[in-house]
Amino acid sequence: MIAAHWISFGIIDAKFFGVLAMFGAILVLALTPWLDTSSVRSGRFRPMFKSFFWLLAVDFVVLMWAGAMPAEGIYTNIALIGAAYWFAYFLIILPLLGVLERPTTPPATIEQDFKATVKAHAKKSGPAPEQIPAE
Repeated sequence: MIAAHWISFGIIDAKFFGVLAMFGAILVLALTPWLDTSSVRSGRFRPMFKSFFWLLAVDFVVLMWAGAMPAEGIYTNIALIGAAYWFAYFLIILPLLGVLERPTTPPATIEQDFKATVKAHAKKSGPAPEQIPAE
């Protein structure tokens, strides 16, 4: 009967465990540099990482919304699913992405990437005003 007080239908409802989960959510953010096992640090060259990151961004907004709703009905289930993805992203998905994902080839230097980006923007926008010949 005491166990039913701490856990109901598999959902932890004790305030103590809620506080532990809250600090755990902050702790996984602090551990992110060590949990990301990819040799490429930029998400620009990691297509799978981008997808999971945008899911995390949506999850963050959903968790904020669920936190503003009353703690009853469907809102608690939505918050639990959101919290499960939050922890799964940092503790399962992020370490596995470093092993499973094959990033696209990053540029050899930052200067090479900068020159390629400037050249691409110049083609889109046309010549700069000082490069247009006078009539």
